[in-house]
Amino acid sequence: MAKPALRFNYEDALSYLSRLEMFGIKLGLERTENLLAGLGNPHLKYKTIHVTGTNGKGSVCTMIAHVLAAAGYRIGLYTSPHISDFRERVRVFDENGARLIDEKSACSILVRIREIAGKLGESPTYFEAGTVLAFQYFAEQELDFAVVEVGMGGRLDATNVLLPEVSVITTISLEHTAHLGEDVRSIAREKGGIIKEGRPLVTGASGEALDALKEICAKRNAPLIHVGTDVKYTKRSSDSEGHYFEVFGVLDAYDELVTKMHGGYQIFNAAIAIGAVECLRRNGAMIPRQSIYDGIASAIVPGRFEIAGENPRIVLDVAHNPQAAGALAETLRSMKKGKVHLVLGIMKDKDVKSIVRELAGTADTIVASKPKTQRAAEAQQIAGEAQSCGVQAIVIKDVRKAFEYAKFIARPEDIVCVTGSFFTVGEVRALFAKKT
Repeated sequence: MAKPALRFNYEDALSYLSRLEMFGIKLGLERTENLLAGLGNPHLKYKTIHVTGTNGKGSVCTMIAHVLAAAGYRIGLYTSPHISDFRERVRVFDENGARLIDEKSACSILVRIREIAGKLGESPTYFEAGTVLAFQYFAEQELDFAVVEVGMGGRLDATNVLLPEVSVITTISLEHTAHLGEDVRSIAREKGGIIKEGRPLVTGASGEALDALKEICAKRNAPLIHVGTDVKYTKRSSDSEGHYFEVFGVLDAYDELVTKMHGGYQIFNAAIAIGAVECLRRNGAMIPRQSIYDGIASAIVPGRFEIAGENPRIVLDVAHNPQAAGALAETLRSMKKGKVHLVLGIMKDKDVKSIVRELAGTADTIVASKPKTQRAAEAQQIAGEAQSCGVQAIVIKDVRKAFEYAKFIARPEDIVCVTGSFFTVGEVRALFAKKT
């Protein structure tokens, strides 16, 4: 009797991935390499751009992908984490625009991953399975380039099986110290693990982090392009439509650029993206100047200072570390007309105290909440930190109820900002998705 075909729908696929979360974070490349080998090493069938850093990774990846798509290339984009749907992590850009991986492809590839893992006798982690899924899907889509965001660190991250055309390290500050090291130089060495022999690095890092990256580049004969020294940028103006600026690159100068992504830090991210694109141009990629303008202007990242409503202005921002929280606070201050009411939910493995401290200076009210994940910090802890900073704090554990309360107390000229983690933003963003 023939063996019945394995039935595996999208809900089954998500359930399988969810079970892999029990393995937590296990840094290392061997499991990923073995799974990819079982699939015929799909990650070697297209060119790649590899991006890591403490903040700005998703924005830089998206900008690069949009520029390359505007130039006529077929592009894959792998980022994490997602906000609402796992498929957000794996996208393809072509002449028809951007689309998420389809459910059928996700299921069929995950079946193969599960079968290979069974033969190997070791289950991958959630992130490893997602990474292999993306790389296999990109091969099936016959891409020209894939833009790949590191999950954590770099050296031992599952994505570091790539041999990229260019590596990108956005910024470096203290994060994931239990895994990456307890000081900036140590973290820089871990992130610098994505630098490959003879392949250029584009970075916006500074201080000790930059010194560490320079040492790695020297050992690996990798050209270093520094945003701030080799690539410069100047802000011209801002309005409700976005930011207007110019970038002076290594190959060319670009005036009258615009990004529709809010937050002044997006100009810095755009300069990094342009630095990476210029490296590809140096390597022979045909990327017209207009594609750079068009790509930067069209790039939008959900949950990065995303304005979801007006009167009061609703801002969704996934700032989940002190540096990102500081950048968010600066942008909120620049836009503030009335009061700022924060709906804040943070993961317990983050620096809760520093995140709250960064945001406290611009907040009139903090509504402390706890998103639906075991990783979340207690709302009472967040409220306590806010009160120690002299900010009025209210505890409403349910994120959506916290959001509704913040909207209730806000006047039309106020800002309601939902922030602190992808989980927090995801729960509120789903409310807007249902209305559209």
